[in-house]
Amino acid sequence: MQALAPGQSYLWIGSLSDLSWQIELIPLVDRLVVDGSGLGAEEWRELHPRIHQRPHGQTRLVVFASAELLSELVQNMILKVVEEPPSQTVIIAQVYSAETLLPTLRSRLRQIRSSSTASTEETTAVWSTFFSDSVSALEQLHHLDDREKLRAILRSALLELTKLLLGDPTAEPLRRHRAVEQALVRLDHNGNRKLIIDSLVLQIFSGSGNEIGRR
Repeated sequence: MQALAPGQSYLWIGSLSDLSWQIELIPLVDRLVVDGSGLGAEEWRELHPRIHQRPHGQTRLVVFASAELLSELVQNMILKVVEEPPSQTVIIAQVYSAETLLPTLRSRLRQIRSSSTASTEETTAVWSTFFSDSVSALEQLHHLDDREKLRAILRSALLELTKLLLGDPTAEPLRRHRAVEQALVRLDHNGNRKLIIDSLVLQIFSGSGNEIGRR
């Protein structure tokens, strides 16, 4: 992966753990790792001055972990500092799919990618089968060659299901949303990948008229 230059903002596509060796190059006192799910407008206003403080060492690192969970309001609020970070600061937005960010924010980030992460095209192709064909879902998910790709697929599916729930909070999207959430938790706890996939697809298509057993 390329060296990270101060005064620049980057988009990291992949797991935060894959970036740990870069993060650990910066002294702990100069690291700000922020969970995107907990960063609201008020939290950003409190964080903003800290980003502009001089680092104790040579570089300050700011990481927006799970940046896809930032609200549109907060994504718009951070645009200025992402576009023009302080000269001694490196900013990284970590996501599993670049398409989850607003185009205006994404365009201000230099993209870096984990080699193990699924491409946007691959991610979209697989999660779309969650809504159509259990046989294809099983085949494509089992075809993935590592856990990080599977995690990226599931996170993308979870985002799409969240969008569905916001528009129509019916029982069907909610059941599928919970199934994907459960699969991600099991992945994070190093569960058996094949069993996780089989259980997930069974839950997603249960009662849908498109059962795995019809193969």
